[in-house]
Amino acid sequence: MGESGIVSIGIQSNVPPGRVSAFIEPYRILYPGISFIYRDVSKRDVISALFDGIVDLVIIALPLNESCAATLPLWSDRIVAVTPTNHPLASSVTTCWSDLREETFVFGNDDTGEDMSTLLKRKASIAGFLPTVCREEIISLRTIALVINGHGITLMPAG
Repeated sequence: MGESGIVSIGIQSNVPPGRVSAFIEPYRILYPGISFIYRDVSKRDVISALFDGIVDLVIIALPLNESCAATLPLWSDRIVAVTPTNHPLASSVTTCWSDLREETFVFGNDDTGEDMSTLLKRKASIAGFLPTVCREEIISLRTIALVINGHGITLMPAG
């Protein structure tokens, strides 16, 4: 392993910045001669960026629906349901997926929205229901405003 050089890292937009820093910092200390370059990469383009040599490694939210790349989980984040303050679940510390069966979910049209929608569908299927999902042409962070205004609830990584 070399002790100098450049490592290009592709980061999916829904990966919390603090997580990336915490992951990279030990390497920066151990190998001060290695520089890191960061690129935003969509989940849709991650494999081509990796195999085209645009990035050396990628940090994304799993699952990756490709069998041509090996994955290694680095951490696990809790998922939170974002509700209006007057919602019956707003005061709950935890909830079960089955408690969400009557809800309408609003998700953005980005990687976070796609990942949360996929997770919801999988968990709802296990809990025995088909969720009502509304996808909006906005980034997922903006769905919080829709939730506050009573347009449903959303799911977000807790990080």
